Amino acid sequence: MDVESFISWGALILSILSMAILAFTLPRIHKQVRQLIEEFAISMLTRRKYRRVKRYILVKFLCIDEEDYNVLSNRIKSSIYSFLGHMLRHKCSIEVISYKQASRRAIIRVRGEAICVTYTLLALSMQHLKNELGSCIAIPIRTSGLISRLRRKYLKA
Repeated sequence: MDVESFISWGALILSILSMAILAFTLPRIHKQVRQLIEEFAISMLTRRKYRRVKRYILVKFLCIDEEDYNVLSNRIKSSIYSFLGHMLRHKCSIEVISYKQASRRAIIRVRGEAICVTYTLLALSMQHLKNELGSCIAIPIRTSGLISRLRRKYLKA
């Protein structure tokens, strides 16, 4: 056996060993790279790109039967959250802060990105299609950044 054939056999054995090592470590590397990509995607989704805003929505309810404040508040929040979906549920915070049973009006506070207000208004306008509020229909009347403006209009009617 001459030196050239010995070198070629050595190179062949070395390349086979490197392929075996690669085949053994490739699933681990793939798993770690996939985890890094998922972490990066989650951090990109949870990163706040926009300033968080707080808006108030004045809503009038047309209900066949009278509703208790707590019952109506829970039904409204669950209806809107089911409409928004999983990702927007974490970005948008919705809370019924006051309800006047005589005029059947409520003030809903929406906190989150500016798009949250749009999605909440859309959910309030379309919730009768899913019929989650039962016999109630919510009609958004006005949106404002200050609760005092809505309270003035809210207390008049």
